[in-house]
Formats: sequence, structure tokens, C-alpha cells
Amino acid sequence: MKMTDLKKVESFAIPHSLFSQAKQGIIQAIQLSEVTGKAENVILSGPAGTGKTKVCTSILHHYPPGVTEDRLMESTTVPAFYSSVPSPATIKGAAINMLKSMGAQDAHRGTTTEIQHRLGVLLKNCRTQVILLDELQHLLQPNSANNNVRDWLKSLINEYQIPIVAVGTPDCESLIDSDKQLARRFVRRYRLGNLISPLHSNEFGSYMATVIKIIGDTLNIDVQLNLKDSQTLLALFAATGGNPSDIEQIFKASLYRCIVNNKRIIKLKFLAENYESLKLPYDLCGDDSAFDFSLEELHEIIEMHDSIQ
Repeated sequence: MKMTDLKKVESFAIPHSLFSQAKQGIIQAIQLSEVTGKAENVILSGPAGTGKTKVCTSILHHYPPGVTEDRLMESTTVPAFYSSVPSPATIKGAAINMLKSMGAQDAHRGTTTEIQHRLGVLLKNCRTQVILLDELQHLLQPNSANNNVRDWLKSLINEYQIPIVAVGTPDCESLIDSDKQLARRFVRRYRLGNLISPLHSNEFGSYMATVIKIIGDTLNIDVQLNLKDSQTLLALFAATGGNPSDIEQIFKASLYRCIVNNKRIIKLKFLAENYESLKLPYDLCGDDSAFDFSLEELHEIIEMHDSIQ
């Protein structure tokens, strides 16, 4: 095992119910847009670490770039691309980001009008079917520049009828809804969140089992965790709050130590030690270690967490 293997962990897209619903919903929106000729736009929102970027990556894999032959000429197709709203937001900056994402050379060249025109030509020539537009929350502030970008997005949708998947924090829904013209263009909504606690669902346990299997199959690491043991499962949930990114961070730290020590086994004690060296955003236990609590105490901590969700 090598240090470069840690990159594989970041590429893992572990499916769970909300992840799968969002991915399938976006694919359905793309297919409907192709059939009807009218853009079926989507909002994909959720707190940090809940898998928004990985949903987008999964869509990109589903719609990879390619090359087509038309009248004995080859042309590049970009059916899907991932871009972002810059901060501060401007029409020119957003259009430049899109050109870069499509592989355009000299994306910065020209006036705002010229850059917009180049983008439109590329969208048609590359047969783009969906635009994944991240960091939508950068348009939250009610100022003239942000208003201009919002109006430009409306025009982009109207002119090309290519669906946009607007990706951002939960606040981005209120941003869309504050503009009635945008709201009626983005009627499809998918919200990602942390996994449901083991006290109310088997989702977290199934997710952890999938993580363990993928690490074993991909990296040949034996993760020795007894997920049938309630205390182990609840401690893992309390340590991460069910946040997929926090779960990934614990395993990455443990895998790093495996590489350094030339080991191929991860035990619960090993995982707990690595967790204690981290400050995870969704940790339910504050300055205490989730792995030091009794089963009854873990129940109480998680029940309190569930009651305020």
C-alpha cells in the first residue's frame, strides 16, 4: 500500500438513500429535458460533507466527454461539466469558469459579451446536456452584481434549454425562492443530509458496512469492526454525527497510519485513537471521546441529537 492509495478514499462514492435519490433524479431531469426540449433544472443542496460534490462526480462519470464524427469531421462532445459561481460573483467570472470547465483555451480572452458568445457556441457544438453549477450560495447577498448573474442564468436557461443543477448550501433554496422567475425554473429539489442515527434506521450500519467492504476490496485492508455490537455502532455514529465526510476523515487517518506502519488491519482501538487526534465538525461528544462512553450514555447523546434534528 502506498500514500497515493489515500486518494482512492476520496473518490469513493458510497451510495445511501438520499445520494441515490439525488443522482437518479438528476439523470431523470436530463433525460426529460432531452425529450421535451425544455430544461428541467434541479437544486441540489445540503450542509458541508454530505456528498453534493460526489453526486456531481457521479453524474460526470455517467455522461463522460467523447468524440463524434459528423460529415467526416471529428468533434469533441462535453455532455456534462462541473463549474462554480465565483466570489465575488460576476457574469464574466461565471462564464469564464464554465469555459474553463469545458476545456476552452484562453477562457479569459475578450469582453464579457464575447465570452458569453463563445460559451453559447461551445454549449451547442459540444452537445452539452447538463451544467453542474456549484457554490450557488455566492449569490445570496442582495446586490446588483448578484442580481445580474441571476438574470444571466435565467437567460442562459431560456436560450439554450440546457438543464442546470444548482449546487450549494441549504440557504441556496431560499435564494432561488426569493426570485419567482428562478423558482419556477427550479422545481426539482434534492436535499442531502447526514445519515439517520442507528436508533431509528439501519441506514448508518449499512453505510458503514459498505465503507468497510470497499476499503477491503480496493485497498486490501482488513477493517475489523463488529457492526452488530450496538456500542461500537453508536460510538461510530456519535463520533461523526452520521456525516459522510467525517466518516471518511477517520478512515483516512487510520489508513495513513497503516501505510506508515506497514499494517493491513484496522481495529476499533486503532480507529478510536485516530479519531481522538481529529476535530470533526459533526462530532456529537464535544471534547470527550465517543469511544469512552457507555452504551447507555451513547443512547442519551444520540437521542438528544435526534430530538433537535
